[in-house]
Formats: sequence, C-alpha cells, structure tokens
Amino acid sequence: MSITNNRRKWLRRAGLIVGLVWAGWWTFFILTSVFSDAADSVLPEAIRASVILIVLVLILWASLAIAWKRPFIGGIVLIFEGLFTAVVYPIMASGNIEAGVTVLMLLTLSLPPLAAGVLFLLSLREGQRHPKEAAD
Repeated sequence: MSITNNRRKWLRRAGLIVGLVWAGWWTFFILTSVFSDAADSVLPEAIRASVILIVLVLILWASLAIAWKRPFIGGIVLIFEGLFTAVVYPIMASGNIEAGVTVLMLLTLSLPPLAAGVLFLLSLREGQRHPKEAAD
C-alpha cells in the first residue's frame, strides 16, 4: 500500500470521525431538547418544534452518509451546511444571545461540517494527484 493511498484513507476517515462526533453531539443535544420539551408541554408549538429538530438531526446524518458514499458531493454538502449555519445562526441570534454563546455555537455548529467537508474533498484530491497509487 502506498503512502498516497494511506494518506487518502486517513483524510477520508478523519472526515468521517469529525462528522460522526459532530452529528452525534447534535443528535444528543437535540433529542434531549425534544424530550425535555415533550415532558414540559404537549402544545402544538412544542410538537412542531420537536418535529423540526428531529428533521434537522436526520439532515445531519444524511449529509454524513452522502459524504461517505460520494465524497465529492457529500464534501460540498457539508461545506455548504457549515457556511449556511455560519451565516444564518448569527442573524437569527442577533440581539437575543450573547456574543460568547454565538461564537461557541459557531465553533460547534459550523466548524465541524466545514472541516469534515474539506477533509473529504482533500481525500479525493489526494487520489487524483496520484491515480495509479490510489487504485492499489
């Protein structure tokens, strides 16, 4: 096995690990929020919010699955998700949440999908730079 092939696999696995930690953390966070809201109230607003949060969790896992099966498309999707949240979250939170909390949210919400997407794309680039070695 060549060094290039090892590097390509390492980049892809690192992207998957970053993505799994990110999706796992947000799954935990969102599901605990859903169960907390469900215990407090069964109002239609709480149910609607819970459904939206569960859909968001499914989107996180779907984007990671796409990245694993199709690294180029999935890498682009993950980068888009990271950039989207980096732009939309501060706009939604402006005036309602302290700046420090917004920075923390950006670090945990936007940075991991950006990093995972870049790692997936770098793994592809590594395979394209040395296609003969990557095929081994």
